[in-house]
Amino acid sequence: MDHPNGYNILLVDDDIEQAPFIKQILETSFSNRITVIWFENGVEALDFLDIKTSPPISLILLEIESTIYDGVSILEQLKDESSHHRIIPIIILSRSRDLRRIKGCFSLGANSCVKKPSDPKVLRNILGVVLEFWLTHAILPSSLT
Repeated sequence: MDHPNGYNILLVDDDIEQAPFIKQILETSFSNRITVIWFENGVEALDFLDIKTSPPISLILLEIESTIYDGVSILEQLKDESSHHRIIPIIILSRSRDLRRIKGCFSLGANSCVKKPSDPKVLRNILGVVLEFWLTHAILPSSLT
């Protein structure tokens, strides 16, 4: 479903080499109708989401292997029953191959988990597929307001 005002995507990833590349891929997709709000720190991302004037977020991309603040803890807070952010789709990006940890993300409410490749070309293709699904075919909560 098309979102008339474009899409705001929250990216939480402390990889200062790869995250700017991901941000650039996302922002140049869909005719530049994507704004990426990037935080290296999950605490800052949570604080941002709690600001009443923050823009509506269409999608959250969350790296669970964060060294600054554990991504699983962020997921747990966002998907908590008392959180008004729990309806935002969360896509886990992970370098981890720990299947127990990934299964734990699903049990906490993650909408999908994507293996984060190191090859930039493969990463670009994967993100393209992810965006195609979520921004073209899925009905996002942010489009219902």
